[in-house]
Amino acid sequence: MSAVAAVAGCRSNETTGPVTGTAPTAAFVRVVQAISDASGGVDLAFNGTVAVNGAPFGSYTPAASGTYARAPVKPQLTLSATGSTTPFYDKPASTLAANAPYTIVALGRLTPGAAPAATATVLADTTTAANGAVLVRVFNALSYIDAPTGSKVDVYVYPQGAQRPSAPDATALAFNAAAPYLTRTGGNFIIDVFQAGAPSDRPPLFSASFAGGPAAVRTVILLDPVATAQPGTSAYVGSALVLSDQN
Repeated sequence: MSAVAAVAGCRSNETTGPVTGTAPTAAFVRVVQAISDASGGVDLAFNGTVAVNGAPFGSYTPAASGTYARAPVKPQLTLSATGSTTPFYDKPASTLAANAPYTIVALGRLTPGAAPAATATVLADTTTAANGAVLVRVFNALSYIDAPTGSKVDVYVYPQGAQRPSAPDATALAFNAAAPYLTRTGGNFIIDVFQAGAPSDRPPLFSASFAGGPAAVRTVILLDPVATAQPGTSAYVGSALVLSDQN
């Protein structure tokens, strides 16, 4: 997968901490490719200029977590299956503002007639955590459980080594939706993902872990299984991509 190069490349000394007034005509972006049936990858363009080419499922660009690349402010955002002349998303990204960081998620399904259809979502990122807290946000890109409407899930976020809480931190989180940032303190955490309404004393669909630490900010993207996974196999569960909103 190429880096985001056509939009001025990755920041150099601007990859950590809050985004400040260093690029008055540019936003800062990273791109997550969460479309499992995009076998040839996904291309992204700003104002007709290709910025990401052939991004494989489960990847993110720039490839260093916590790193962003410059992008035009309020661009026309176009996403296509690699090799296709017909975009599945082609809209103005009016939310992109100068000096602000964003995560662009491509999600859904590209297979003709499959639902939910492929689309894109722009998330405004936070790069600061007050008073040394840990902030974590979960975005649901799962489509495989109860398509065609996508998958509603319950999400638990708790310290590693602790017992899972009885109530989820995000209840019935819908497909293509982000839970608000949760505030935590401490070091290492577990994320358990259940189908919405499932009892919490049963095994989760899948789990992930992440490291916190003082003033850490994390975005967690819930991903489908790979397109070749078969129901009933261990591969058919999904996964979580954990990104840092700052190094």
